[in-house]
Order: sequence, then structure tokens, then C-alpha cells
Amino acid sequence: MSNSNVPAASTVHRRGREILEALMIAQAHNTPLKMAELAEICSTSSRVVRAAISQLRTEGYPIASGDFGYTLTDDEFLVEDTVKTLKSKIGAMQQAASALEEWLRDRRKGGQIAMRLNGGATA
Repeated sequence: MSNSNVPAASTVHRRGREILEALMIAQAHNTPLKMAELAEICSTSSRVVRAAISQLRTEGYPIASGDFGYTLTDDEFLVEDTVKTLKSKIGAMQQAASALEEWLRDRRKGGQIAMRLNGGATA
């Protein structure tokens, strides 16, 4: 099953260059940019912005994020905070994935799936 909600790699790459340029300009003015601002500047969706920022980070650009928005920075503390936040999200996603895997194991064994779907009450 393909996911049509995932942005195309070419779109992410093209928008990534625009986002990087916007972040560089904002950095020169010491001004972080919010997700909505980046999406508006680049005429794209927040989903594409997130994907492009992720790609830029994997390419080695130190893009920090927080309640303030996104910023291209050389501030180690901001980058460390971003790393902690990303790792926390990974942990939560891993827990969710593990719970879904457990559901699949139960289902494949013919377990009591209805019990979980009915808030714990057995069917």
C-alpha cells in the first residue's frame, strides 16, 4: 500500500533548498521562523517543510527547533535540545510501534482483540 500523503523526494529536495535559503536569511537577522512562515515563504505544506528540514538535517545542516520555530544555528545548546526532543519522539514512536506489533501477534494467535477495542470489556 503506497502512501500518497508522503511528499515526493523531488518536491522535498526542491523545497529544501528554498527552506535552507530562508533559514540562512533569517539567521543573518537572528530570527527563527515558524513552520507556517516557512510553508508560506516556500508556497508549500507543513508536511513538505517537515520532510525537507529532516532531509537538510541528515545532510548535516544544524537546524534547531523548538517553541521558537526553526533556526539554522551554531548554538550547541539549541542543537542539543533539538536532539533530545527528536530522541524523545523516537522513543514514543517506538512504544507505539511495539504496541501495534503486540496487537498483530495477538491477532495472528487468535487473541481477544475485541477486548481491547471495547475498552477492556470482553465480547
